[in-house]
Amino acid sequence: AAEKAAAEKAAAEEQRTPRPPAWTFAGNQHCEDATVDQAAKSFKGTGNFWADFAGLCELCGIAAHSGIAAAPAPVADGNEERVSSLLVARSTLLDMASMRIVRYTLPTAHHLQVVRFSDCRLDADQLALLRAGLSDPGCTITTLQIEWNPIEVPIDATALQAAIAAGSLDQLDALEHQRVRQQNVQHLHGFRELLDEAGGPDGFKSAIQRLTALFEPNYVATAPMAPLDMESWTRAMQAFLNMPNEEAELLFRILESPNFGKWNFVNLAELQEVLEELEPLSVEDEVRDPAGMAFGCFIDSTSTLELVSFRSCDIGWVETQAIARSLASSQHLRALNLWGNRVCDRGARALAEALESYFGLHYLGLGRNLVTHAGLARFADVLGATRIGAKEQADALIKLIKDQQKERDKKAKSAPGVKKDARGRERYAAEFFHIDTCEEKQEADTGQTYWIHTRNTSLKTLVLEGNPVTDATEVMRLRPGGVGDLVLRGCPCTEELRQLYAKEKDAAAAAAAAAAEANEAGSQDASSAESHQTQLGLDGW
Repeated sequence: AAEKAAAEKAAAEEQRTPRPPAWTFAGNQHCEDATVDQAAKSFKGTGNFWADFAGLCELCGIAAHSGIAAAPAPVADGNEERVSSLLVARSTLLDMASMRIVRYTLPTAHHLQVVRFSDCRLDADQLALLRAGLSDPGCTITTLQIEWNPIEVPIDATALQAAIAAGSLDQLDALEHQRVRQQNVQHLHGFRELLDEAGGPDGFKSAIQRLTALFEPNYVATAPMAPLDMESWTRAMQAFLNMPNEEAELLFRILESPNFGKWNFVNLAELQEVLEELEPLSVEDEVRDPAGMAFGCFIDSTSTLELVSFRSCDIGWVETQAIARSLASSQHLRALNLWGNRVCDRGARALAEALESYFGLHYLGLGRNLVTHAGLARFADVLGATRIGAKEQADALIKLIKDQQKERDKKAKSAPGVKKDARGRERYAAEFFHIDTCEEKQEADTGQTYWIHTRNTSLKTLVLEGNPVTDATEVMRLRPGGVGDLVLRGCPCTEELRQLYAKEKDAAAAAAAAAAEANEAGSQDASSAESHQTQLGLDGW
């Protein structure tokens, strides 16, 4: 009887104890932004992210997100245990209230070093809150991974509020249709950019004419009017642009949608008509692109992040240009990964231009994008070393270098000191004031004078695996003078590159053997043989 009474008492006590509310996506909409902002001012955190996240949620009267609030197991550190340095959220939707709580708990969580949001569909506003949480000067987080997170074009906020106030479902539906069309137009602009590059001087119209031969080689005159199915479209995009199947399928669905599918099917004539009707993006449109601004702010001049990954985030050339503008002013970034996006040659050119002024990046990952040998050539223009044969050009460069040296000497006194985070760790910092070098050399056999101009040598790894780089001869031409690793695994040119490289090695071995034989005969010394071997381009990427 006593045990039964105790059990009933415990059950009654449990019923009286309020349970924490369960999180649902719309469950925290009652919480105003100002409520969280005000509560954060008076909140006294412990320094443990997960404890502070739960505590601030409770103070604000909102449900703690289960994907964030659950603390991972402590990490063994010798004979002690420490709080995990990794914050991860995977495959879950996040609401604005939860991201605002994250914004206020990150600055004091000095045990965190890595933050990863994978397939969480964060929008531009949520990313802005995350960026604000990383803005504290003492922030210890060095690595940010935003992956599988395409940012949709946002609905016009003013029009949305007006539609909500009017209670008009028709207006809301129209706004969503407008947003979807803007998103599709952005994809089509990127597709037109690819076709412009493939078509050469005549642009996308020339590329479409070449596509005609792929679809109907025997009926070129009527091929533009023939309906296309998704399978043949995908095969053609793969053959012509080396485009991934998922990207080709997305474009096909856009072209056959009510916004663009005027003939209820897709054909090349409709494609040309749609691309001709696209209004060109203004410079202001490119600069103020919401997705580009959302990504770019994580690597700008005020960011302390060192390793940033935007993997599979549907980043096209517009977003890449925004990222490149921020990269040019970065201070601490060591590695940038843009794997699995839609970066084309135009985006590659923007990134290459950024590397003309930022000399701290060691790793640039562009795997599974849409960069060709033309984009690779732009990187070669700014990285490593190049040969100058004209004395006038070399003299002008040497004068510029001397002027830069004087300017660096003046600014040396105002050079920023070593910066540290809240744990006392020294932050990585890019070279304070980079100056190129120009070294005079002479050909060993002819005595001809030339100069080696060395530029950005900080980048050690450039990854272009899985890109449509097809011209192996052009790659071989660019290779000498490189200073790091160029990864071309899975590119169409790789097999031909192996053959060319094998021929080069055979030629070098034959030249070395001939030089050794001539040296034994007294007609040529060993130094000439060594010089000849170097000229064959064995050094470089």
